[in-house]
Amino acid sequence: MKTTRNRPPCLKKIYKGSFDFRIGATSYVYPDGYLPNIRRLGPHVDEIELLIFESQPPERLPDRPCVVEMAAMMRDLGLTYNIHLPLDLELGAVEGRVRQRAVDTIRYLVELVQPLSPSTYTLHLDGITPDAPREEVTAWQGRTRESLMRLIDHGIPGRSLSVETLGYPFNWVAGLIEELNLSVCLDLGHLLLQQADLESTFQNWRPRTVMIHLHGVRDGRDHLSLDQMERRYLTPVWKILACYRGVVSLEVFNFDALAGSLRFLEQVRWAFSGPT
Repeated sequence: MKTTRNRPPCLKKIYKGSFDFRIGATSYVYPDGYLPNIRRLGPHVDEIELLIFESQPPERLPDRPCVVEMAAMMRDLGLTYNIHLPLDLELGAVEGRVRQRAVDTIRYLVELVQPLSPSTYTLHLDGITPDAPREEVTAWQGRTRESLMRLIDHGIPGRSLSVETLGYPFNWVAGLIEELNLSVCLDLGHLLLQQADLESTFQNWRPRTVMIHLHGVRDGRDHLSLDQMERRYLTPVWKILACYRGVVSLEVFNFDALAGSLRFLEQVRWAFSGPT
């Protein structure tokens, strides 16, 4: 007997231009590669966040034919991209060879995806913990600055690199961002887990914020669907979204979470602003 495979679920609406900000989805909503995800999601959203979370082994990276196809879909679907650079790169590592590999890999990736004209390259400046002593933080800042300077000296504009808010106090990288003229990626979920003041953080970094990562947060867990967001967070989150005009990437990693987040955004907009 002939069997047929179940077709993957599909978004029912087109969300391009539905909000005052540009709405984005990740390239891992379906358990499949970059191209199938872009093909299914591209007609529905404004931008795709290309998740290049691992640089090793090299097969984890997109190849040039894949980038050529992405560029074609970008034109056909009226789509833009942003790049989330690998999480296994430490620009502030103690070992010089680790820092050099991070610099070399980022340079390679920036050159590789140049045909995509990404809106930003999002960086995790990792390698430090929130409880690190002051002298350790200072040394890490110095090493990170040196690596970032190498990238800029190689022709990568500082403004094209957006530093993401992580688990340590963001003021630890404030000086680097200002000195090197970098951009900012505000991950609202990460900030909520830190119990940070969302509104003051946004206002402080608003001129440099080119990307917002948005996902549900509940009981210490993040990257959930927005419909699982604790209700006490809704007002400060929506106050930010109501005056933001950049890209908001729904950083969730399965179809149900994305569909639920998009529906919830529409409901919350209605509740706060009325129909548009």
